[in-house]
Amino acid sequence: MVIAPLSGRQGYRARSSEPFLGVAVTDVKQEHDSLAVLAGAAETLARSVEADAPQLAEEAHGVLGRLRERRFEVGVVGEFNRGKSTLLNLLVDRFVLPAGVLPVTSIVTELTYGDEEAKIVFEDGTDEVIDLTEIERYVSEEANPGNARRVHTARIALPAPMLRHGAVLVDTPGVGSIFRHNSELARETILHADGAVMVMSADTPITDAERSLIKLLSRRSQRTFFVLNRIDFLEADELERVRWFVENVLTEAFGQPQQLYCLSARTRAGFEPFAQAFEEFLTNGLDEARLSLARRDLAALADRIENECALEESALTLTAAELDEKLAEFRRAAESQNESFADDCVLFEHASQRMLAELEERIAGADQVSDAAFSRIRQAAEEAPAAEIDATLDKAIEDEVKAVIEPMRRQEEFEIERTWRRAAERFERATQRRVDRLGETAGDLFHVDLRPVELAQPANQRGRFFYSSPVHVEPTGGAFGRFLRQLSGRNGRRRVIETGDQRLTEEVRRHLERLRDDLVARTADANRSLAEGMGEQVRHIGDAITQAVERAQAAKASAIDDQRAQRDRAQRLRAAATAARTAAGEA
Repeated sequence: MVIAPLSGRQGYRARSSEPFLGVAVTDVKQEHDSLAVLAGAAETLARSVEADAPQLAEEAHGVLGRLRERRFEVGVVGEFNRGKSTLLNLLVDRFVLPAGVLPVTSIVTELTYGDEEAKIVFEDGTDEVIDLTEIERYVSEEANPGNARRVHTARIALPAPMLRHGAVLVDTPGVGSIFRHNSELARETILHADGAVMVMSADTPITDAERSLIKLLSRRSQRTFFVLNRIDFLEADELERVRWFVENVLTEAFGQPQQLYCLSARTRAGFEPFAQAFEEFLTNGLDEARLSLARRDLAALADRIENECALEESALTLTAAELDEKLAEFRRAAESQNESFADDCVLFEHASQRMLAELEERIAGADQVSDAAFSRIRQAAEEAPAAEIDATLDKAIEDEVKAVIEPMRRQEEFEIERTWRRAAERFERATQRRVDRLGETAGDLFHVDLRPVELAQPANQRGRFFYSSPVHVEPTGGAFGRFLRQLSGRNGRRRVIETGDQRLTEEVRRHLERLRDDLVARTADANRSLAEGMGEQVRHIGDAITQAVERAQAAKASAIDDQRAQRDRAQRLRAAATAARTAAGEA
């Protein structure tokens, strides 16, 4: 495999102000002034509070780290043989990813900015640095069939200007690949992508799997680019008809028109407008995501600091007996809210169980195969040549299973996600009320106005039900052909037909069970993750209030100089918090 710059193209110029495709690519520092301001504010806050509050300093360093290092993943998705890898090669200006007409990519492959390096991460956690020319041996289906090498991820670092913004471009296996493990590998990557590029082909009609993917993408708030590749295979009038059809499918799914980029990754025709828009997204979209996250984190940390300072300062004005009494009362209130939160968790779990019980009923009533489906399988068994009987029936059975399962899966995923999110929102609102009451109780007890604390949704809740693997019927391994060879004439065909009917029924039931088990497992995982994330925040806020009062209590029991030092500490922390909040507002 040859890895070299793509010919006939100037490429993006790193650290240059010269425009390419109408976009001025400037030095990273100049582009990210606001990010630099926030990073500086987080670093200043960490230094300012390090001596007085090491825990808060550690959290400020965490904000700084997330600001500088947050991954921003853009998944390149679609059916196999649509040109995803070829398009990525064009974006990074290197022939680095294998491409072909067969389902080539079998391993999730990440492209990041850095000195040129290829690293293979294996399922057992070990990794191996390889030469870029060897990447195909690990990520392609032909060279690594069934992932025999047990590869988890391939990570390629390149000094490509398109990657300079910090985004990770993720090449995924095709969702419609006949290799089942390919689609399952793609699933987890797509779940958490910050952006997506869906690649379709102008010379192939939109498949059911693509329609399902478009519908699922329409439910996400993250930016998605839609690319219609291989326009060079069509005449102008044919392309116009295909464009019109695809744009209508997108409009129907999203409820409004979507930008469709028509291009040829092979000839680069039409590539420039897409590259320009994608470059702008990576620049502005990445920065805005980081800015929003950093502003929120910095402001929230400043609120916490000011609340703790206000509590300490107010507590120092109370007598030791009053402090003991009020602290004991707050602890009782915190315990009560923790118990109420546990009750909320039970109610949330009950709502999920009712939802899953309804799912079970719907699936139990959907395992009947229609007479028309059996008739089509029997016709295929009657008409198929003996040499092609296995492949013909495998394909016919898979088509019938898809016709039953795919619409139901789309509907059930939509219904489960819609119902679950309603229950989750109620649970989150109830949890927010617990936290608000903790703040109100502390404010009333210690006669201080505390800033409200807004709970954050756990990051891994986004896209929880976004994508599941498609239908795949395992091949029979030649069973139908053996019946024809072992039994003569009509007896052989009759046995093939009976087996085909039986296998169709079994496959429908198997896929229904798989659908049910998949949704039950994902719901349980979502429940656990949300409950743990919310519970951790409730406990953290209660503990922070308790510890602030305990510090005042300890100072109260000490000499006057210690109390004065405690007040001075609070003033320093408050000044640092005010400076951080100001920076967050101005950035």
